[in-house]
Amino acid sequence: MILNILGVQGLDLEMGMAKLEVSVVNQKCCVKNMLQRKHFNLHFRYDSKLKQKVMLNSRVGILKLPEPSSTSDLKAGTKCHVAGWGSTKLSGEGHSDVLREVNVTIVDQKTCNSQYHKLRQEITKNMLCAGNKKRKQDICNGDSGGPLLCEDTYRGIASFGTRKCQGKLPSVYTRLTREYLGWIQHVMKNY
Repeated sequence: MILNILGVQGLDLEMGMAKLEVSVVNQKCCVKNMLQRKHFNLHFRYDSKLKQKVMLNSRVGILKLPEPSSTSDLKAGTKCHVAGWGSTKLSGEGHSDVLREVNVTIVDQKTCNSQYHKLRQEITKNMLCAGNKKRKQDICNGDSGGPLLCEDTYRGIASFGTRKCQGKLPSVYTRLTREYLGWIQHVMKNY
């Protein structure tokens, strides 16, 4: 489904940046339209189509997607990393001017679900959990949407964590399931 959303023509995508304050942008591209996944029921979560092709280089690349057959084989203990522009303060306020990366480890689904159950939050089969309890590092406010990479493969999308961003509980990621991957491949092929 292609959406006509007010203001889409004014959206730009800046790629290859590692610092927000630097005026040099590797590439800038305008958003042509936004696509919504069928049956999606939450507010304003869309994917965008660009007006022109992006030039791949050392700073702009393509994330490797998992094979659809391997979407559920991510084992607890797998080492991963996630990047984002979110807050670096324990309070969760503000954002980073520098693109940051943190190493995290996949947490068993049952363990994660029992920890979040205390907060009245269910961890579904479309979610996965990862964290770094030893170093008290994790995603924070502003990191949502960032990529979770495990073994150089895009495995999840940063979704949410605890309010204080201290890594006491693992953070939760949207799992790239067969259904999501099928939709991504369909969109890439047809749009």
